[in-house]
Amino acid sequence: MLACVASVGICLAYALMGFVPMFAADPMSAKQFKNEYFEPYQRAAYLFRFSFAVMVGMLPIVLTLWWYYKKRIYMWLALAMIFLLMISLARGASLSGVLVFVGVLAARKRWTGIAFACFLGVIFPIGSASYLILGLLTGIERFGSFYSLDSIASIIGSGTPDIADQIEFLQGFSQYSPFTYGKTMVGGLVPSNYMWNPSVWTLTYNDIGADISEMVTGGLRLTTALWGYVNFSWLGVLLIPALSGFITGVFLRALKGMNFQDSIVSAILVMMIYTTVGKFFIEFYVLSIHAIPVIASIMYVCFGFGMKKKRFKSSDLLSQNKV
Repeated sequence: MLACVASVGICLAYALMGFVPMFAADPMSAKQFKNEYFEPYQRAAYLFRFSFAVMVGMLPIVLTLWWYYKKRIYMWLALAMIFLLMISLARGASLSGVLVFVGVLAARKRWTGIAFACFLGVIFPIGSASYLILGLLTGIERFGSFYSLDSIASIIGSGTPDIADQIEFLQGFSQYSPFTYGKTMVGGLVPSNYMWNPSVWTLTYNDIGADISEMVTGGLRLTTALWGYVNFSWLGVLLIPALSGFITGVFLRALKGMNFQDSIVSAILVMMIYTTVGKFFIEFYVLSIHAIPVIASIMYVCFGFGMKKKRFKSSDLLSQNKV
């Protein structure tokens, strides 16, 4: 039900916006909803973000239900969700759910787990070059315009320029910007491109409050230690990663005590609790309002819908050990 509602919602959002990022004249600007795509996006921003977040959370569950119950309706629904996510050009969101599902399957045996780890070592570099590959397949030059074609390493680096971006950011921040003292830790809970939203602030740290509607980027991805530094200087470098690591340990300890023997469905639900609720608290230094819909949907599936024992056995949804 949630997957269907989210799928219909994102289709309606595309219709209200009047464009689909993959098929837009300027796909990269459309992906980030910048330049001429900013105003149309505002018409459906909340509907799109809500539907998108719920779809990302529901995808691995729908795939697992297809594997467990062998019903084609789940397969077709999962394929439709993957397609709707892919045409948004959000690389991570499109395949992260599939990777979680495959990873849970692979983890049941030692050799398949090792094979899956090796597979990740291949798929992520390919993902970095995915826009270039998409440009070659579609003939749209804008997809590959920002890639350096000097070597395979330069292609991969162009697709995920995080290290170069962080070095450039740190150089600029150290020369100009004051510390945020926690403002960016909660700024993501305020909607509509709030100036202390982490994604907004990393683009405007030297001009707080500047208009980002024409900046074709979704913000920079900083490391935990770097977020600690920009918030509380070197003290933050020590404390924020330490606290994040402690919270990670708490969640992993809880996962270790779970009983995954009942069914793969229980395993995937516990994994989704970790990747949604767990990630929200582990990454407390970049809280985001966009995480709330998917957290609510996952918790509803696990503890609301899953408690209706007339329709589902409890062992199918959650293990005997409580989360």
